[in-house]
Amino acid sequence: MELKEKKLPDPFGVIENAGDLSLVMQVAAFAFFLDTLLLAFKGKNLLSFSWGSVEWSAEVGEIMVAGLLYAILLSVLIPILDASITAILRWYPLRRFFITFDEREAKRRPTGCVTDNELLIKADAEQSTYLLEKYRESITRSANAMRLRSNMGTGALRILVMLSLNLYFSTEKNLSTIMSARAVFVPANFDFAFAIAVLALLVLCFRSWLSEPYQTIWVYYPQLFEELTARKKPRYLGSEQA
Repeated sequence: MELKEKKLPDPFGVIENAGDLSLVMQVAAFAFFLDTLLLAFKGKNLLSFSWGSVEWSAEVGEIMVAGLLYAILLSVLIPILDASITAILRWYPLRRFFITFDEREAKRRPTGCVTDNELLIKADAEQSTYLLEKYRESITRSANAMRLRSNMGTGALRILVMLSLNLYFSTEKNLSTIMSARAVFVPANFDFAFAIAVLALLVLCFRSWLSEPYQTIWVYYPQLFEELTARKKPRYLGSEQA
């Protein structure tokens, strides 16, 4: 009988299916960076700066320096910050205070599911091409989900770093673009939406920082699940004597 694939419940499925957001996050981070540069060196923001009066040939040197600075931030400073926070949060004494989603799931075997290692042992014992392919698909799916989760966390951290710099250089005299937008809308409503957005970015970051690099991979295969469950059933004295 052909088995139907079953997708395990994942409360973070929305995040893992949001690959299209990565480009938006990159654009947002660059926009905050550019706005910060204008504030620091021109006293203007993206909206108030006069783009038509720029002599691009005369600004080549400044543009190259800005590009180099952005590259250093993205390829050196932010990855170091990301790796440092990850190492601190995964440090053993601190891990006792964090019970991650992956760790909770690893302690519970979903009904009808087996681990990838159990499936691989079964495939090797039976020399089954179908089970081996099922194992490879599960590994690939898990690796893609982890990679996407990491990319989303990195993108969120970039935005938070660029946003922090942007707010730091924003003053009452020279408002940043986002603070200028706050003056247009109702401040209370804007602050609430801003707080929600920052909270969402932090969730993406912590989801990436606290993800286990070697987490349990569950594969839906009821036949092997029943075999393993039967082996672990307790044997009573009366049944052994019979």
